[in-house]
Amino acid sequence: MYRHSDYTVDASGAKVCTPKVEPATKQVTLYYRTEITVQDKIQYITECKPDTGNKPTVVATSDGCTDPASWKHDLAGGMSYDRERWYYNPERGGCQYITSSQTGREKYTHDVTTVGWEYHDDKLYAFPRSKVTIMLPRPANMS
Repeated sequence: MYRHSDYTVDASGAKVCTPKVEPATKQVTLYYRTEITVQDKIQYITECKPDTGNKPTVVATSDGCTDPASWKHDLAGGMSYDRERWYYNPERGGCQYITSSQTGREKYTHDVTTVGWEYHDDKLYAFPRSKVTIMLPRPANMS
């Protein structure tokens, strides 16, 4: 007789089966396989099956996406858009990212200041030189 165990991730934290992401409901359906150990070797005895009792919520984070150089910048519109990636946190195996960094939902206005002029005296015109600053919110603990 062999002990049967159901797992969504193995001992190293790797997914045993590919989870199904449901973007509309922001949930993930994890899939599991049943394993047994025979002569100190793990053997899966089932195909991947949905774990309907364990549906972790998908969450957005900016972790790993905070470099403003990688953000989408709309200079003409005066806005910048941050980046985010989505993850879920299964019971075992820690944080599981399901997307790479992509344009996020947060937007930040630009502050444009003229810092000088580029003169073209021979043609009788000049271009303003501008400095664009992204207006990030001040952290709550700062005064």
